[in-house]
Amino acid sequence: MAQPGRPRDKPILKKSRYRKRYRIKERLTLGGEYTEADGTVWRYRADLTDAEHPAPGPVQVGETIWGDLDAALEAEI
Repeated sequence: MAQPGRPRDKPILKKSRYRKRYRIKERLTLGGEYTEADGTVWRYRADLTDAEHPAPGPVQVGETIWGDLDAALEAEI
């Protein structure tokens, strides 16, 4: 296991990011929120869903709103 403050090995970091991505996607797909350890909350914004942004719609990560879940995951992870 990596010590705090030390960089992780690339394979470990890749696997960790994959697991985080999977947990976020699963939680949001089931209609819930995902809260990170630092307090950042991921949630769908149903109030912003329209013809241009069909359901499930935009995702809010902290204060930033992304057009869809995949765009938010790519930018944040």
